[in-house]
Amino acid sequence: MAHEIDPNYQVGCMQIMATSYGLTCNPDDQIENQQKNHLMNWFCSDVQCRGKYPNYMERYFKENNIEIKMEEGDEEILATGPVDFYTCSYYMSNCQTADKSKEGGKGNILGGVPNPYLKASDWGWQIDPVGLRYSLNEIYDRYQLPIFVVENGLGAYDTIDEDGKVRDSYRIDYLRSHIEQMHEAVLDGVDFPESKFIAEAIGMFYRTFGNAILVSYADTDMGHVGAIYQASNWIYTGKTPSRTDKYVPEGKHSRHYSKDQDNSVRVVRSSKHRYVYFVGTKGFKRWCNARLKYVKYDYPKADTTYYDESYVHTKKLVYAK
Repeated sequence: MAHEIDPNYQVGCMQIMATSYGLTCNPDDQIENQQKNHLMNWFCSDVQCRGKYPNYMERYFKENNIEIKMEEGDEEILATGPVDFYTCSYYMSNCQTADKSKEGGKGNILGGVPNPYLKASDWGWQIDPVGLRYSLNEIYDRYQLPIFVVENGLGAYDTIDEDGKVRDSYRIDYLRSHIEQMHEAVLDGVDFPESKFIAEAIGMFYRTFGNAILVSYADTDMGHVGAIYQASNWIYTGKTPSRTDKYVPEGKHSRHYSKDQDNSVRVVRSSKHRYVYFVGTKGFKRWCNARLKYVKYDYPKADTTYYDESYVHTKKLVYAK
């Protein structure tokens, strides 16, 4: 219906991604895990992303006395209505085993048994950022659709300090580690909308203006390294030199500088990571690569200092003599 209203509308689905592994390499554990994944992670999204009921559910329906009554035209409706993108929540992972003597994990509402290689939160949910990367690759390999991770976070018994603040560095660590693994998934080839947006914008730019050289920057002062450019295969050419701008109080941009102000105080503008991208034909790209005067460097890694609770961003001032 949404596409009938406007063909440009994008419609997605919402799933819970309950990542699980076979507890051991015992084939029985692997079959147990596969069947649990079919039910928990793939059944609903297979219907919504592929436009039909998956074959593996036929046996499950039969053994559990479930009958799907299909009306005439239902299968055609499903086939013409797959979603345009996939969204999911991700919080934890677990293990599956055919050994019924194994005890389930504490606080694990999704079933399964604890993974001996993972730590758990205060609630008993096992913390598995690498599992997010693994799952994103599994999802993208299965559906070849853009992915949004729309829920992720850590439940904990927080304490309020005397100054009224909650210093939850453990939650910062949790989010940081999961974001880092999302970045790894992008480098693996998983299609996140952000990188797709840049690719679409570059395509539109070429169709409108033709061959071009694009330059973009990531602000080192804010801890940015240009992850989105790295995911889109831009060329990294190092950092720009730092410089100074006229200082304007109250955080205003230097363009608001007044001629009546004292020009003896200036604010340091941090160096920027510089990325270059050649837009156009293969011949134009080869021509540009042969004449690029900047040195090509390996992509920089993120400095996690900027995500630490103790970090405070301040402006650096210089006083002219």
